Amino acid sequence: MDAKVKDLTRDHVVFATPNQTVGHVVTVLDKNNLSLLPVIDSDEYVVGVVSVKELLKIEDLSMKIRKVMIKKVFTIPQYESVTTAARMMRNQKIHHLVVTHEKKLIGLVSSFDLLKLVEGHRFTMKNRPTPKSQRKEATPNTTP
Repeated sequence: MDAKVKDLTRDHVVFATPNQTVGHVVTVLDKNNLSLLPVIDSDEYVVGVVSVKELLKIEDLSMKIRKVMIKKVFTIPQYESVTTAARMMRNQKIHHLVVTHEKKLIGLVSSFDLLKLVEGHRFTMKNRPTPKSQRKEATPNTTP
């Protein structure tokens, strides 16, 4: 597969800023049917992410996002391969990667975006199974 991350990245990026409130971000997530938002500073550098999972635990809707955002952000350059993106998601057990160009936010790529790509390609087995009559059963070595 020759596709690059930029090929899967959505053009319209919804993001949060550190000074926005939890209440505002919850509304944005709900309105856009999203589960995660990147948090960027005034220079468009990614400084964190905030997900529905974390926000569900917060009762104070006036709390600033900077206090609850996750600062360990997994990013991927826009020209990286989708294979690398899939491997990163699997290894880190995450469903989103923040896509960057020169460390600035370009977009997000999700596991669903990768599934759409796979869905568009037909799967073909490389090595067809042999008929049962041609298979050999593994037997223990019984040499005396």
